[in-house]
Amino acid sequence: MNAVYGARSNRESAQSALCAAVAGRVPEYGLLLAENRRGQIVVDVKAELSSDFDYQLLGYAVPKKIGHRIPVFVGIPDTASPEALMNLCAELNTAGAVPMFHIVGLTPEAPTLEAALGGREPVDTVTVTDRDLLEVREQISQAPGQVDFVLLGCPHLSLRQLQTIAELVRGKKLRVELWINTSAYTREVAARMGLVDVIERAGGHVLQDTCVDQPIWKHLEGKTGATESPKCAYYTKRRQMNFVIRSLEACVQAAIEGVIA
Repeated sequence: MNAVYGARSNRESAQSALCAAVAGRVPEYGLLLAENRRGQIVVDVKAELSSDFDYQLLGYAVPKKIGHRIPVFVGIPDTASPEALMNLCAELNTAGAVPMFHIVGLTPEAPTLEAALGGREPVDTVTVTDRDLLEVREQISQAPGQVDFVLLGCPHLSLRQLQTIAELVRGKKLRVELWINTSAYTREVAARMGLVDVIERAGGHVLQDTCVDQPIWKHLEGKTGATESPKCAYYTKRRQMNFVIRSLEACVQAAIEGVIA
């Protein structure tokens, strides 16, 4: 909300958010104030971002270089999809609790680099390369090979992603369990379009309004799966679930074949 839509919000607990709803007010601090939303460090992206999955890796790699400061990205194409930006948001928060970001020429508070920085000089400039993305994937992923299941949707998958999965599994039978997390709204639309039926006939499961960090996955504890989400792998460590982290398409293929490269 802060980065992509330009809305102003701080991290809230369930309790403080409920109080804000009742009172119609929130404390005026943090990212509600313009001076706290300025970019602090420039991130020059030299890596090739050719898929939505690359943004997962970018979001996980950047906090290792900048800590929890507010980055201003340059070099990200203006064709970045909503799913790519969703992935970037999820991983920046998981890997480093980065509060928000700017992308020059794309996000609303960054028409120019100068505007994103609020007219100030950046604290530093760092570069992210293809090597950085490959290194972070190797650090957080299990070795490729056989998998026992596939778990997707952290954050929840979009309708476009469900369409991709349905086309990949259409007319096929899965070798291992495929679990997909999405919102109730997206699942309803996907069901009306026949996508859920295609996935379920292949042997997959489309769940609504749940999370990878829930006890419903107890039967998967101690097993090795595939996921497109470093966030998923991070939050399921407490449940002794291990993951090979690859693109959405590669994970779906792993559900079909039972093995991932």
